Amino acid sequence: MYALRRAALQAKKKLRIEISAPIAPPAELTAPLKAHQYRCVLTPAADTTMDSFLEHFMINASKGLKAIQNHMDKKGLTESLRVIVQPASESFEGVGAALYKTGCRDITIDLTGAWAEYPNLDPSKITAALQENAAWYVKQILRNTLFRFEPIASLFNAIYLGSPQYRADKSGAEWLAMDSDGTVYPSFPWLGKKNFALGALSNPTGETMQQDLFPVGGALQTPQCLSCWVRGLCGGANAAIHFARTGNVNTPDPLWCEGQRQWIASAVAVFNQVSETGVNFSQLVASMQPQKGHLSLRTAAKALFQDMFSVRPLRENDAPMLVGWENWNRAAYFACSNHGVLTATLYDREMDALHPIEFIREMIILRKDGSPCGLIKFCPSPDKKLALAWLYLHDAALYEKKALRNMLKTLVAEICRKIGLRCVLVPVTQEESALADALCAAGFVKLGTEREALYQRGTYRDVDTYGYTADNYKESDESA
Repeated sequence: MYALRRAALQAKKKLRIEISAPIAPPAELTAPLKAHQYRCVLTPAADTTMDSFLEHFMINASKGLKAIQNHMDKKGLTESLRVIVQPASESFEGVGAALYKTGCRDITIDLTGAWAEYPNLDPSKITAALQENAAWYVKQILRNTLFRFEPIASLFNAIYLGSPQYRADKSGAEWLAMDSDGTVYPSFPWLGKKNFALGALSNPTGETMQQDLFPVGGALQTPQCLSCWVRGLCGGANAAIHFARTGNVNTPDPLWCEGQRQWIASAVAVFNQVSETGVNFSQLVASMQPQKGHLSLRTAAKALFQDMFSVRPLRENDAPMLVGWENWNRAAYFACSNHGVLTATLYDREMDALHPIEFIREMIILRKDGSPCGLIKFCPSPDKKLALAWLYLHDAALYEKKALRNMLKTLVAEICRKIGLRCVLVPVTQEESALADALCAAGFVKLGTEREALYQRGTYRDVDTYGYTADNYKESDESA
């Protein structure tokens, strides 16, 4: 482990460690669904030592998914927790809904592993099971229940972006896998297949490396794919699937290809149900990716808003509402920001949703019934241990809600802990006394006043700055 970290540092690359282990099927699942194979993949949190993580992992892994969720994920020891189900048969309808009810919010159906281990599965029945899961997933999206369900989310994202991907399988090119003996393979599905080993750590000269099979691949190097209309979405699929069904890594099975075409065609059709809702699938997929030092406001807030409030990313069809909220609104959220100009257009706010600024995290706050009620925005600078933040509630009476004040306090504390911030600063205009009271109740203090910092209605106006200091820095300041 330490050798890998040292090698990554020497190569000036970021090393992301994932721990994968088989788990027993959750007890809540039905008997047919328990017949499949399950495993969880965890990424240690950035502020967790590897020794502590492995100690807790070894204790809880054998106890099942609930133990991992309760004793590791909820305690902040993991950056991400993904549950992977590998079908052992074609009957995996409803597996997404069943796992979601157990608390899983990052679910993957491992079709590559299923095809590699059970090459005689019926492609048409697999397609039918995928269609059922996709239809359920779309219903959740339409209800504003956003989470990651693969491979459906990535396929929706590819359709959403409209940019072709001609090589889906990066085996031997961008992916590598290594077993406990130090033997290196093209990717995880090839583990144990000695004929496809790329080499071994004990044999760095690479005398036995099988490099010729994998540098080329994908739809543009596979003759059968060149005439297929879904080649830009299928990307040639995975070489492990082709090898399992035909014995050749570059020769797909025609029956499997027909099933793949049916699945992608149905995914395009069902995606039309949500294409007008404005869900940014790129943000949805990226928000579930573990990234050290990366602030995912939705991920941090989702568990903190409880039943009273929730959050979601901006959508393209939010533009009319956002324009109505912003134009000539003198709240600090719009007036004390380089981005706010008080005269926003529909095009401006549509672009905010489609092409968000990388270093700004802006979300819409929703009531329990799903109706929008406000906005929250963070602009972190981890190198300076500082973040600028803005909060706006369209109904000023919500500032007095105890639930919102408690949520805000917990949210800011979690964000500071997650990315190592020392202080969060929020501007407040003189007219926003309700916002100031809410910030004070959430642990903020007034740091000072910028005299004549804001020009409005022909006069210069003062702007107050409220600050929140993380608990760990409060203790160090007091001791100093």
